[in-house]
Amino acid sequence: RSGKTASSWNYNISNDTNRFVIEIINTNNNGSVNVARIVHFGHGTGTGGYVPPQPFITTAIDSVYKSKIDSILTKMVK
Repeated sequence: RSGKTASSWNYNISNDTNRFVIEIINTNNNGSVNVARIVHFGHGTGTGGYVPPQPFITTAIDSVYKSKIDSILTKMVK
């Protein structure tokens, strides 16, 4: 609702022996709980209730990946 989770996406690029790894992360945490994860997978509440999942991570990552991959790959090659 606030847009904080949506604006908290980032990525890390590392290289291993024969490959590059792109790690996509969301840094919006509420204490030790990652907000993107509990929204995506659902979660129990402190009062015994349950908040159903709202799967969005794959869609969000695919969208970012498709829009940014050329830029990322260009930076990696330089």
